[in-house]
Amino acid sequence: MCVGRIRRNEAQRLEYFKNEPLCGALTKDSAECKRCGKSVRLGGRTTYRIRPWEMHRVKCDQMPAPVDDDPDDDAQKSKQRAKTVEQRIAILTADSAISSLKPHEVLCRNCGTWVRLSSNVPYKITNWKAHTLTCQHQPSDRVAAATRKLRLVNDSQVKSFTECEVVCVYCGSTVISNNENGEGKYQGEYSLLAWTEHKVTCTHYETQDGLYDLAWSEIHENQLVTASGDGSIKLWDVMLNDLPIRAWQEHTREVYSVDWSNIKKDTFASSCWDGTVKLWTPDRPRSLSTLQAHQSCVYQALFSPHQPDTLATCSTDGTVKIFDLRSPAYVPSGPGNNFTTPMSAAVLTIPASPGEVLSIDWNKYRPLTLASAGVDKVVNIWDCRMIKPGELNQVGAARETQLFGHEYPVRQVQWSPHRADILATASYDMTCRVWNTAPAPGRAQLMHIHDSHTEFVVGCGWSLYEEGIVASCGWDSRLNIFRV
Repeated sequence: MCVGRIRRNEAQRLEYFKNEPLCGALTKDSAECKRCGKSVRLGGRTTYRIRPWEMHRVKCDQMPAPVDDDPDDDAQKSKQRAKTVEQRIAILTADSAISSLKPHEVLCRNCGTWVRLSSNVPYKITNWKAHTLTCQHQPSDRVAAATRKLRLVNDSQVKSFTECEVVCVYCGSTVISNNENGEGKYQGEYSLLAWTEHKVTCTHYETQDGLYDLAWSEIHENQLVTASGDGSIKLWDVMLNDLPIRAWQEHTREVYSVDWSNIKKDTFASSCWDGTVKLWTPDRPRSLSTLQAHQSCVYQALFSPHQPDTLATCSTDGTVKIFDLRSPAYVPSGPGNNFTTPMSAAVLTIPASPGEVLSIDWNKYRPLTLASAGVDKVVNIWDCRMIKPGELNQVGAARETQLFGHEYPVRQVQWSPHRADILATASYDMTCRVWNTAPAPGRAQLMHIHDSHTEFVVGCGWSLYEEGIVASCGWDSRLNIFRV
């Protein structure tokens, strides 16, 4: 269960770390754990974040305390302790077998492994000396390069590589190996230094089934929720690389969409192929409520950006529905409605299309204005202000306009975050189009056609930070960014 956290300002967070007995070297993004010697990434946009440190301490306390085995006798130990930090740094720096030096570990040039020096004494030499005794074989540059190449071949995170670059299979980025460490020492072909650093920062997760959608948390900058084909919903924290911090398994079929409310920020919704929509909060093990919204697949469920208790859905039954979450009710009777799975009563039902409605979006500036699109290749703009408060099962809405032009089903529609009359659409006709729903006299509704994709275009999105920038993605494995 999620426990409310104490909110501290930067000075209070800094004071917290200063009073931590096991906190060593400290910067605004990292803190060194004296117990295990690891550097804990605090990360995020907030400096001196406490939560990653506390989570590391929980894991670190469960591990056995590290033991520094010192083979030297008492006289040698006394002599070793007598060396100053500067002297130990000078000794390690002068050692040609060391290719990279850190306060608590060094990288062996001969075998390519990191050797732990000490968990509490910086630049301690004892463990390095012991390693050199077991690493007596110094391979040639050719053998060392072959060893590094073999490590890349066996690395599951490597998509492809050459002598001087590695492509990451998870993020797709190309890591350039400059063949030098921070001190300018040559590392040879297939250098692993830059690649090792990239693997630390490249966050990825493995799941058991395909993922259909995701949504970033509105209350925690490092958390996001995903919708899975196995019916599960998982909450992830990007600061933790292993497992989700919470998982729910209530849906009986594929979860097709998730959406986080930007007004009631502790609540998110999920829609499923079984016709249900569920409401959740991260700190509860079960859903808050369930809407039997449709009798068939619900492609999307979206919170209104203007009213916190208003939710819209679209479905394969060709309708768009609007629900008032403050007054849940059920349809008295009707086809497909029964005692075990009663249909939830919508405030308004819009017969939007003779075919499946694949996508909807709320206008960011005009309350109760919706765009819908689907298999019929038409984009419809709906004015739903005719809703009468307190009445259920109202039918119909005023269609403001229709946008024609796509040659195949429209997979996604999204309003511009900067203009009330501009929206973008993505279609199976391999185009992404930008429209003006209220053009000036003599101007066309269609503003732009982006036709660079070679397969179905299934997603589009507007930049929040620069007006006119649109991104599109498709089955051709391409992400395109263009300006309108």
